[in-house]
Amino acid sequence: MTAGIVLAGGRSSRMGAPKAWLDWHGSTLLRRTCGLVARGAGGPVVVVRAPGQPLPDLPGGIRTVE
Repeated sequence: MTAGIVLAGGRSSRMGAPKAWLDWHGSTLLRRTCGLVARGAGGPVVVVRAPGQPLPDLPGGIRTVE
């Protein structure tokens, strides 16, 4: 079984706003990315965030680590 890892920890300094929270066709960019990774990996998906970094709601089964 292959796992997927999504790196979400960062300041988004060039973007000016947290990329994880950007709207993407009625969802957030992070939620959309997790869904795509889950389909491709076929196994667990882990989102890596900075310590204390807030994240938008994620699909069930997605794990987060700092």
